[in-house]
Parts: sequence; C-alpha cells; structure tokens
Amino acid sequence: MSVATAAFIFTLTALSMICGTVLMIMHMSTGGGPKKRKETEAEEARLIQEMYESLGRLDRRVESLETILLEQERRERSVR
Repeated sequence: MSVATAAFIFTLTALSMICGTVLMIMHMSTGGGPKKRKETEAEEARLIQEMYESLGRLDRRVESLETILLEQERRERSVR
C-alpha cells in the first residue's frame, strides 16, 4: 500500500467520523418539543434501569462461576 493510498484512507475515515459526529449533534439538538424530550428522557431512564438490573444479574452469575471454579480447584488439589 502506498503512502498516498494510506493518506487517502485516513482522510476518508476522519471525514466520515466528523460528519457522523455533526449529524449526531444535529439529531440530538433537534429532538422535538418538550413532550418529545420528556418521552425520550423517560425511555432513557427505563433503559438505564434495565441495564442496572442486568448488570446486577451478571454480577451474581460471575460470582457463582467464580465459586464453582474455586471449588473445582480445591477438589483438584485435594485429589493430588
């Protein structure tokens, strides 16, 4: 790959990221009226609550798996 090709790909990627960022900012700033914003905030709050609950369940699963692994290691050590 030549330097010119690499520079072109880098420039294209940078421009894409800049355009995407600008479009996201425009979309966020024109979120509609107060009613639309309240609906969006309520939806975001609901999603955050779901994520929090899911992380709690994930934490319990990880702790269970850690316990299982530790018990297996203890059994293997006692067999030796």
